Amino acid sequence: MKPSYRFDPFVLDGRAYRLMRGEMPLELPPKVLDLLFLLAAKPGALLTKEDIFDALWPGVSVTDNAITQVVSDLRQALGDTPASPAFVSQEVTSNVPSHRTAITTTVGDTVEVLQAKKTVAT
Repeated sequence: MKPSYRFDPFVLDGRAYRLMRGEMPLELPPKVLDLLFLLAAKPGALLTKEDIFDALWPGVSVTDNAITQVVSDLRQALGDTPASPAFVSQEVTSNVPSHRTAITTTVGDTVEVLQAKKTVAT
């Protein structure tokens, strides 16, 4: 079971594997939820495209467009925009060892890990 996270006004419920805005569940594709769990678990971390590919599509060959689409879908669900991100910020740089493109991501200003007893009931 995945941990649950709160970043107001959202709760990412690991037990039910869903995102809630207040009391309302948001319908999200599994890959979007996978990305959100990855970002919430590592707020502010430097993630390479390869890190994201390995986490979301292990052993599967996909294009860079797959990440672009999942990030876009996540931003749309959160009401975020690339120009003024409130939740998902992205910085792309090629100045990373091994010529890897890096993506710095942050989910909200504060990500709180919730205890199992505080997760949203299913």
